[in-house]
Amino acid sequence: MPTSSPSDAVSCLTRKPTDPPRATSPPRGLAGLPREFYRRNYIEGLFLSSAVLVSPDYTTERMLSVLRLLRNEYHFGGYIHAKTIPGTSPELIRQMGFLADRLSVNVELPSEQSLHLLAPDKGRHSIFRPMKQIAVSGAASREEVAVSRKAPRFAPAGQSTQMIVGASPETDHHILKLTEGVAKMLLGMLKQMFLANLGGKLAYLLLKGGVSDLKHQMDSEEYGGAPFLGARQPVIKAHGSSKAKGIKNAIRQAKICVENDLCGTMQKALDELSAPAAE
Repeated sequence: MPTSSPSDAVSCLTRKPTDPPRATSPPRGLAGLPREFYRRNYIEGLFLSSAVLVSPDYTTERMLSVLRLLRNEYHFGGYIHAKTIPGTSPELIRQMGFLADRLSVNVELPSEQSLHLLAPDKGRHSIFRPMKQIAVSGAASREEVAVSRKAPRFAPAGQSTQMIVGASPETDHHILKLTEGVAKMLLGMLKQMFLANLGGKLAYLLLKGGVSDLKHQMDSEEYGGAPFLGARQPVIKAHGSSKAKGIKNAIRQAKICVENDLCGTMQKALDELSAPAAE
């Protein structure tokens, strides 16, 4: 895919005001490389991304050409993670979801102010709209697969995101709150969509199982907390607003750490890594 880009994101090395060497690969030429690597067992999967060429839809059409070549003509059976382009039409995202194992939509920066400052061509709507679409389509696909194993799978490995940390003034606390807020926002958007009219309510009845699974995966109370790595004894950081269920699951996480000797295992691995250097 191209390294040229019409955007003006400060974090992008190939943004439009710069003048680095640029290249654009044709779909068949690009698809042939992972095909050969996969055939020789050099790789088990690939990450497909691209700078924006002409427009988001034009770029995504070219990415879809690569995916169709890999899946349909070259019978590539490995894992594919495809990055969606903000501003891409919903239909093209839908097609991409049925060809890739995972889709990602980059949040880019921790706040809308930083987004306007460092990536002025991007906005919250163009980022969160495809996130919502992927979440809804994934839930619907899981319900269809539960009824028939032959049903096509939409991004069966789910979706992910990434953001740039350190380029803007937000604190660690702000970033953690953002990740929690994104999950709550997506669930809220799904609820609004399903309750908007009778059709949405009927659709919810059909997708209830998949939506419940999604809510379970995105609920911080279900996980309780996360371990601090590098401590001599298990230390679990729970959320400041945790309820009884969250605290219970944080204790469960501590129990798992103790039972699997997390701290001891990490110390042993670090000792083994430092041993050759000491010699």
